[in-house]
Amino acid sequence: MTGSEPAAKTAISQLVDLMEQCEGLDAEIRFCIQDGYFTVTVWSGWDKPDSQHRAKEIQAQVRALSKQYPLVACYCFDEFSTLLYAL
Repeated sequence: MTGSEPAAKTAISQLVDLMEQCEGLDAEIRFCIQDGYFTVTVWSGWDKPDSQHRAKEIQAQVRALSKQYPLVACYCFDEFSTLLYAL
């Protein structure tokens, strides 16, 4: 993918591309195409204090990936939950 390809796509197609990239992460992906969003949630170890580090790493990966898509917004609720939606 070249640097100009994501900008040429619609917001929904950018969202789908990003979701496909996030599917390889150790997290649960829930996609709602009709409303134009998906969530990335790290469930593994959420109840253990030392698990926040791994969850933050995954969230940092999601945020870095989302920067490639100008028509997608990334909102982090906490270390374990991230919302990505089409603008």
